[in-house]
Amino acid sequence: MGMPKRPLLIMQKTISALKDLSNNLWWSWDTEAKQIFEDLSPLLWERNNHNPVELLRHISNEELAARCQCELGERILNVHSRFQDYLNSKETWALKDAPELTKNPVAYFSAEFGIHESVRIYSGASASLPVTTSNRPVTSASTSSASRCSTKRATSASTSTRMDGRWRTILCSMQKAFPLKK
Repeated sequence: MGMPKRPLLIMQKTISALKDLSNNLWWSWDTEAKQIFEDLSPLLWERNNHNPVELLRHISNEELAARCQCELGERILNVHSRFQDYLNSKETWALKDAPELTKNPVAYFSAEFGIHESVRIYSGASASLPVTTSNRPVTSASTSSASRCSTKRATSASTSTRMDGRWRTILCSMQKAFPLKK
């Protein structure tokens, strides 16, 4: 006998919400979001250097399912709802406090600046990346040849695929913070 359909759908939604949260650095400054990942598996949270992506990769399906069925599942959905509200908000810091930045935004990344302890630092690479009005991150294919060099430096051979994903996450966050008018 399997699980009833409704609880299974709720569990799938909860696990999907966890993955969504883990792939955006928003969790790193939201105390409740961080606490959720720690509560999922305190041992794995410590062992994986407070990295939610790694935690989700290493937690067993059984443990994850069990944790998502208790009150933690409800907390996950509530935090994910706040996260979605944040992403969909039209009142950004830039529009409120620095509207001049929304006309010609530039994102500057320096690998010497630590974002979070779970994000590896690759010193010596920095880049200014153009910010587009599209919903997808800037890639070498979508930039001019002049800015391709900067993009390539930011995702050089010394950086891992995970770091490339973090750069994309940061860039998407910057696009949210500094939206362009269409």
